Amino acid sequence: MMRLLDEHAPWLRNISISEFGTVVGAGGRFGFGAVLVVERAHTRELLFVRKAYRPGFEGNGQLAFPGGMIRPSDPHASIDSWIQTSLATRVAAEVSLDLQACGEITPLAGTPPVVAAYTAKGIRRYTVILSFTVSLAQDFRPRSQDSTVYDPGWCVPIHLWGEITLTNRLIAAYYLWPRLSDRERREAKPFLLEVLNQSSGWAAEVQLPPPVAPWLRPELATNGCS
Repeated sequence: MMRLLDEHAPWLRNISISEFGTVVGAGGRFGFGAVLVVERAHTRELLFVRKAYRPGFEGNGQLAFPGGMIRPSDPHASIDSWIQTSLATRVAAEVSLDLQACGEITPLAGTPPVVAAYTAKGIRRYTVILSFTVSLAQDFRPRSQDSTVYDPGWCVPIHLWGEITLTNRLIAAYYLWPRLSDRERREAKPFLLEVLNQSSGWAAEVQLPPPVAPWLRPELATNGCS
């Protein structure tokens, strides 16, 4: 298994297991989630689910990538192993994808990761979202087996930015930015500024660095579509 993370990154210090069985950092200041960006054969079609309505939760009805909180499969294993197992469990439940059959997943380039904040049952929580990618060559028809999501399907996000949850919106932009035309980038920018403002504030609240706008990241600057 390839190494997925730089374990010396500041957001990966002082990792522990919470009382709820999730992986947390900085003494429990924030949790860790992992999402999988799945693309269909270089078409810019990405695999999304819709978040089911749950009282007291945010993001109801919005598009999101399959994934969830990272949970320790073995307390003595590495965080890479926890990510692999947690992602495999969630994508199997949310879209019926066998992650082992897909080959190795790849970390989505870019640091620092996006920080999310949400209120669940009246409690404010923060999550560092670690993003990974895989491309499927075969035709895959997703099916959901999990009550927390519905309507899994393939979408090109460029006309749907406002329907994607804030943090997943920025992750989608990081992934697609090198392949967006200048016009598509201009149209996306207002939706992404909203995320950058929110996530920067959330990161500051847990003493983490803010996310970087895709148009300020040199490795994403080049496109062949303008």
